[in-house]
Amino acid sequence: VTSESTAQLDRGLKKDLYQRAGVPEYWLVDLDEHELWQYVLMQGSYQSSRYTQGEVVARRFSGVSVRLESLW
Repeated sequence: VTSESTAQLDRGLKKDLYQRAGVPEYWLVDLDEHELWQYVLMQGSYQSSRYTQGEVVARRFSGVSVRLESLW
């Protein structure tokens, strides 16, 4: 979950470190903007998708899904 004080770190350095370490999937939830960013590692680089209110996000590598309305 990002906040004003951590958003830049979460979207920059932390994401880059996770990518280099091979973390297969990384989610960022922005409660203020009511959005979720999903980063999926593909061929060594993260591909991102943005989801907003009313959408369902499915974890790429398992059967887990989250209905975003339940977060806000």
